[in-house]
Amino acid sequence: MRVFSVLAKQLFGADFKKAKNALFISVIIFSSIFGSGAQMAIAQKVLFLTASVFSAGIMMQMLTSKHNDEMFLGLFSLPFEAADCKIGVVGSFTLYAVLTKSLPVLMLFFALSRPDPVQVALALVFAVAACIQMAAWFCLLHSAKVLGVLADLLWIAALLCSILFAPNLYITAGAMAAGLILACIVLAVSDPYVFYRQYSSSHAGRKHHAGGIFAYFFRIMRSNASYVTNSIFLCALAVFLPFLTKQFEDAGSFFLPVGLGLLLLNTPLCTMISYDRDTEEVLRMMPGQETAYVLKYNLFIFVFDVLIELVYLVAWHFIRGAVGVTELIWVLLFSLQGSIFCSFLEWRFPILNWKTDPDLWHHPRKYIVPGVMMVFGGLLSLSPLVTWIWAGVLVLEMIAYPYIMMGDGRMPARS
Repeated sequence: MRVFSVLAKQLFGADFKKAKNALFISVIIFSSIFGSGAQMAIAQKVLFLTASVFSAGIMMQMLTSKHNDEMFLGLFSLPFEAADCKIGVVGSFTLYAVLTKSLPVLMLFFALSRPDPVQVALALVFAVAACIQMAAWFCLLHSAKVLGVLADLLWIAALLCSILFAPNLYITAGAMAAGLILACIVLAVSDPYVFYRQYSSSHAGRKHHAGGIFAYFFRIMRSNASYVTNSIFLCALAVFLPFLTKQFEDAGSFFLPVGLGLLLLNTPLCTMISYDRDTEEVLRMMPGQETAYVLKYNLFIFVFDVLIELVYLVAWHFIRGAVGVTELIWVLLFSLQGSIFCSFLEWRFPILNWKTDPDLWHHPRKYIVPGVMMVFGGLLSLSPLVTWIWAGVLVLEMIAYPYIMMGDGRMPARS
């Protein structure tokens, strides 16, 4: 358990402060929702599916993080026992994913749906089991290549079918137990070095100039699949939202702009400066980066936001009814305002001292921009005049933006 102890201290801190904070947050979420009396019927399969898929997704983000080599460098350079190493890596990552990310979400579900103790226990077990199975899928994917991909797809399909279509709880629990046993076997025969995939050093200054700034942004996107998958997910959400609001026939003018605000939740794209620590440090020492880098970063986010918002507008046109010039103006307003807010937060208030990719991409800061923009969406539905007032304010923002961003850019040191 030496490896587990070392990695757990790196993830949670020497005094396990992050674990205590996560438990405290989970208790607060449960107490506040449960105490308010709010209730919502949540199907058992939805609870188990959320526990499994969400936890597995967090685990995959942790396993594929390019910053793992910083934690593993000392660990894999010293003699170690293979079994202890694999138990330590999978165990510490699973504990971190479930405790800090999955548990708060599950506590929200528990407070709203009031499930029985058996369902609560199984949801927690499913979250842990999904993380362990994701580690096994990761090993297969990087060891067996094509066969590994096929095996992973079949395994995932079987697991999802057992949750969604099994006639009773015993079959679902049995399938999860079988998958967990199979995962333990795969992990037992896997090479521990599969978790240590060293990335080339950043050479931030060179990356920043070679090929131009936009080429650098696309290189970051290629370095981690989450940048692309998050954008694809938002496009899928953009198509689904008009169906979701179809029951509110008389409230289309309200839900359309609110949906435009919600779709600005493109977390990875809005944390590019925080994600590449070396580049950020170099940028802050170079003169004129407020215009040479941040303005182009703003434009980069704007383009992606426009594409996603247009998908939403097209879907709304075919599902809910025709859209006009005003709605096209809204797309530009939301995309431009969202990109300004995101680039400002990234440059002035970067996310510091994060340990893993999920810490960065699930930081509470991610909800600030879409939250504010959804409020703006609600205001747009009140009067047509709001659109033109907002457009005038945005013109002033664009003029003032370079001056607002100027400064020495000095930030607190990372721990």
